[in-house]
Amino acid sequence: MDLSLAFTRSLTMLTDIQLERMIEQFLKEETLEEPFPCSKCKSPQKSRKKFNIWRLPNLLVFHIKRFQHSRFRREKLRHRVVFPRILDMAPFVSESTDPSVRNPLYELYAIVNHSGYLEGGHYTAEAKNPSDGKWYSFNDSMAVSYTHLTLPTIYSV
Repeated sequence: MDLSLAFTRSLTMLTDIQLERMIEQFLKEETLEEPFPCSKCKSPQKSRKKFNIWRLPNLLVFHIKRFQHSRFRREKLRHRVVFPRILDMAPFVSESTDPSVRNPLYELYAIVNHSGYLEGGHYTAEAKNPSDGKWYSFNDSMAVSYTHLTLPTIYSV
C-alpha cells in the first residue's frame, strides 16, 4: 500500500511533524470545495470525502508530498518529519475482521531524501541492512555505515 501524505495548513505551522499526525490528517473527513453532482438528481451538492483503511499490506510505503504549488508560487516544504522506529497502524484502521489487521506493527527500514530545491536537487537514501541490522547511507556510488540512525526517532528533511 502506498499512502501519499501532504502537509495541511494546520501542519505547516509546525517545524517537526510526527508521521502519525500526517496519517491522521490524511484520514480526516473533509468538505470538498467544488460542489459534486448528486447521483440521483444531478444537481450540485456540497460533498465530503473520507479515506478509511480496512486492510494492511505486508509492505507500507509513505510518500511525503514536499512540493507545494499555488497559483502564484511553487516551493519545497522543508519541515522535518519524525518517523518512529516501529509504527503501530492499529489506531488508523477502521473496524475490520480482515486477518491483515492482526499484526499492525511496521518496522522502518528505509528513507529516501531529496536535497535541494524545486528546480533541482539530489536524492539520497538511508536503509537498514537486514543481515547486520546496521543503517547505511547511500549517495550515488557511495554507501557508508550511518551510526546516528541508531536514535529512537529518525528525521527526514
